[in-house]
Amino acid sequence: MLRKLPPEDLGFWYIFLSLAGISSLVDMGFYPTMSRVTAFLWAGAKEIPRMGVATVSEESAMTPNYQLLSDLVRTMRLYYLALGLLVTLAMGVFGTMWIFSKAQLAPDAQVILGAWFLFLPGLFVNTTTGMWHPLLSGINRVRLGQQIFVWGLVANYIVVFGGLLVGAGLFAPVAGYLLMGVVSRLLAQAKFTELTKGKIYVATARWSGELLAALWPTAWRTGVVTIGIYATLNLGTLICAAYLGPRMTASYGLSLQLAAAAVSLSTAFVAVKTTAHRANANSKCQPKHWRHCDFADENVLRCILHAGFRGARPRRADSA
Repeated sequence: MLRKLPPEDLGFWYIFLSLAGISSLVDMGFYPTMSRVTAFLWAGAKEIPRMGVATVSEESAMTPNYQLLSDLVRTMRLYYLALGLLVTLAMGVFGTMWIFSKAQLAPDAQVILGAWFLFLPGLFVNTTTGMWHPLLSGINRVRLGQQIFVWGLVANYIVVFGGLLVGAGLFAPVAGYLLMGVVSRLLAQAKFTELTKGKIYVATARWSGELLAALWPTAWRTGVVTIGIYATLNLGTLICAAYLGPRMTASYGLSLQLAAAAVSLSTAFVAVKTTAHRANANSKCQPKHWRHCDFADENVLRCILHAGFRGARPRRADSA
């Protein structure tokens, strides 16, 4: 993307993603809360507590509550459908006005607006897709959920790579974003329905306002944290676009993306090392390969940070 996209187009791509992040604010914390509730129902809970842990009797501990789980799926599907329509409509009106005001002076303003209009269906699909992955995590299928997520990323990368090669420009990452949502939704929904006997209980599943009320006390607290995360990661991109223009936004977005990759890598490294140190706390000798891993991971982090904060600047399309 650095070689095939002009700096302005790359900047608008990061703007698109930051605007899409607003959907997480409207979600108000239901995304992570669903994993907790689904785990209770998968363990056989007869009802969902507003706070605390659900109690499960010995008789029902071996049988998941398929009926209430189907009610939860029906309720959250309607909720995320309404959420997707609300976010897409708001972005279609106010987001389009903001994008138009920033893109009207760009040499390829029509391309940017066309990519934005294609991005809106992708925003709707990815917003409504969000419920299936926490549902899979709640029934102890975390690995399956990650595999489906990877397949969505693979489809995204193939479309982006092929589109950039044929000269699709900004349409390439937008089309990949849309396809990623479609693939993730179809696979996750099919697997969850298969594992939870969804086809059997779908006829009797109903929407329940009581379920939403039971989720709300935990969800809104998580939503407050989500607001802080958005303000830290995404809001800066929009502020940069508003005052510094799309070219500088491309540099800022790329640096932020590389920094996030470094944080993710270091977090995973620390988590693995902490677990390993605890497991070997009573051992007098430590594995010899740890020292080599330390140096390897340290070099990776240095390369990422060096590229992000010193050398990584979006190139002009004509200089590729």
